[in-house]
Amino acid sequence: MLEHLNPTIYEQLKQSLEVGKWPDGERLTERQKEIVMQALIGWGEIHLPAEQRIGYIDKGKKEKSRNGGTSSDVDSLANIISRS
Repeated sequence: MLEHLNPTIYEQLKQSLEVGKWPDGERLTERQKEIVMQALIGWGEIHLPAEQRIGYIDKGKKEKSRNGGTSSDVDSLANIISRS
């Protein structure tokens, strides 16, 4: 079924899920929301690059600390506290 969805239908489903209503104004049931979300995720896995998929988190590159190592959350927190 996911192979037959086109980008227009994908966008319509996505918008319906975002607003919680079908284009005719009828509310999506909880079960419909689950099915639409599964369809959107599945379609994205097949047709979209990772950075455009639902749920994608850009982890980026770790910034370098002054001592040449990678900066950790603990180091960042310590720097913020020491500036206060």
